Amino acid sequence: MSHIEEGELSLLAITNGLKFEKNPPECTSVLRGKYCAHFSDALHLDCAEDKQCPDTTVYFLLVGDLPKGIMIKPSEKVPTLSWDLYPYHNPLPKCYAHTTICSCEHSAPSVPVKPPPSVREQFRKWLWENLQPC
Repeated sequence: MSHIEEGELSLLAITNGLKFEKNPPECTSVLRGKYCAHFSDALHLDCAEDKQCPDTTVYFLLVGDLPKGIMIKPSEKVPTLSWDLYPYHNPLPKCYAHTTICSCEHSAPSVPVKPPPSVREQFRKWLWENLQPC
């Protein structure tokens, strides 16, 4: 509930909670619907790190909607100018559906890279605008 403001997921929660790292296990954790029976699997003890989640809202987005070709803002000078988000299936011992959302250079699909700050900011804003409650 601390992540909800006026019935909406807060941008601050997204900014503080979503990480895009080079190492996929350190990226933002999600459950992939492809490996779940129902969205409520996210609240099961096996996938919720053995925590009870009675007042939790589950959010979703379609994998096919993950942004591709996010352009870097001119203030940062790096060799790559275009970035993507993609799912990285990373099963846990008790949660096969566990996946992380990783970032990669558009020219090197599915090779995890930590993007520059302006791209991370754009990814977080996109997720904040596109996550839907179940």
